[in-house]
Parts: sequence; C-alpha cells; structure tokens
Amino acid sequence: MSDRDLKEETRVRYLKRALNEADHLADKLDLPREVRTIATAIFRRARQEELLPGRGVEEVVAAALYIGCKQEGVPRSPDDFARYSDYERKYLLRTAKYLESELGLDLEPFNPKPYVDRFVEQAHLSECIADEAKEIIDYCAKQGLFSGRSPTGIAAAAVYLASVNTKEKVRQKDLAEIADVTEVTIRKRYQEQEEALPDDWGSN
Repeated sequence: MSDRDLKEETRVRYLKRALNEADHLADKLDLPREVRTIATAIFRRARQEELLPGRGVEEVVAAALYIGCKQEGVPRSPDDFARYSDYERKYLLRTAKYLESELGLDLEPFNPKPYVDRFVEQAHLSECIADEAKEIIDYCAKQGLFSGRSPTGIAAAAVYLASVNTKEKVRQKDLAEIADVTEVTIRKRYQEQEEALPDDWGSN
C-alpha cells in the first residue's frame, strides 16, 4: 500500500470514528438529524483546516454537536453534554469557543426560552406558566439582565416566578433537579427577575 493510500485509509477511518461518536452522543441527548448534520460539517471543516491536532475526536465531536444545538435552537446545556460524555463543562465550552472563533461561526448565546417548555412539562405545570415565563424572560432580556448568565438557570427561575405570580405551586428543589442547577442559582435569578419586573406586572 502506498503512502497516499495509507493516508486516505487513515482519513476515512478517522472520519468514520467521528461520525460514530457523533451518532452515539446525539442518540443519548436525543438530538435531531439537523444538529448531527451541522456537527459533521463542522468536524470536516475543522479537520480540513487542521484544527484537530492536540484534541481528541470525542472532544471535538461533543463541541461540534453543542454548536449545532446553538445554531438550531435545540435546548441542550453544557451540563447535558457533560453528563453523557467524558468531558467537563469547562472543556466543552473552551473547545466550542475555539471552533467558533477559528471557523468564523458568529453565534448568539443560547436563548433561555426553549428550555421553558421542557421544564414546565417535566414539572407538570400548565401551559399558562410557560407563556408567563417566556414573557418574563423577554422583558428581563430587554433590561440587559441576562449577560453571562446560564440559560437553564434563567429559564428555571422564570418558571418559578411565573408559578408564584399565577399561584400554581412548584418547589424550587424540584425545578433545580429538572434544570440541573442549584436551588441557590434559582433563588438568585428569581430575585433578579422579580426586582426587574414593574410593580403592576401581575395586573397586565
């Protein structure tokens, strides 16, 4: 076998491994086909531009899937990825940021609103809670309240605040478990959002 053929075989084997890893992790996270397609394209580009040396296949694949979720608005947090892969949250975010920068992917931060429906459903709350929580998020976002904040914490706090406003009870502890954040995080985000809302919010 010539050196050229050997390199091609290695390339194909490497790509196959990456695609298998992407499908494996995507299945665990229940990601749609669109996210997998984007992740595959990102991985191919990263390899073509020689961005992979020093980084493991699994690491880059996880970051590419995370970026795909951001592009498609699929609500999966870094903690979701960390739960089903071998990489800590901080390493996932660092690799994703590196790929975004090197590949010129100008992406907006995750919108907290897509998480709301999932949290409301898992907490067995009514649809009006979801609507109220999304309105709270929209209002607070206009006040610049969410810079540097975790979207899952924001969404969980908005759901809790909406439940308080509508007197449909849910425990902070339950929301914290659903959102995979601490009760302290929910309390802090809840207080920030409550203070940001106008006094007549509930009467609108």
